Formats: sequence, C-alpha cells, structure tokens
Amino acid sequence: MWAHDFIRIIYRASAPAGSGSPEPPQVDQKKRVVALLLALLHLLGALTSVQAVMETRTSQGAIAWAIFLNTFPYAALPTSFLCTSRAGLL
Repeated sequence: MWAHDFIRIIYRASAPAGSGSPEPPQVDQKKRVVALLLALLHLLGALTSVQAVMETRTSQGAIAWAIFLNTFPYAALPTSFLCTSRAGLL
C-alpha cells in the first residue's frame, strides 16, 4: 500500500495552489494483480537471460536467448524451461 500513498503525495504536491488536493484515480485490484504478474514475468525473464548467457555453449546462442528472454518473456520462459539440458525434456 506504500505505492498508493506515494502516488497520493505526488498528486497533492502537483495540484495548483488553492484548488484543494485532488485524489488520484483509483486503480482496480485486478489491474494491480495483472501489473504485478507482468512485472514479475519480466524480472524472471531478465534473471533467466543472465543464466542463459552464462550456460549457453555458443556466443550466438547466448545472444539469441538473452534477446528472446528479455523481449518476449511470456513465450520465452516456458520455452527456456523446456529446452534446458537440466530438464531433459528436449
């Protein structure tokens, strides 16, 4: 909830003098959950790309995995977990 308080402080600070303090628009709980999940997927994609760079055999493969994991983490994360040699699935 600290983020909501921070946004409220920013809105009050940016309000014109004498106009009162406008309240920030309320964010839907579903939108917060979706935003949090997307942020977590992107963070996991970035961390997995570091692992891919360290463990990939060729430099071309490392660059390809890093770009794929950072630009399309929604498709790349399941692919990465299925195609790693430790999983042994492919």
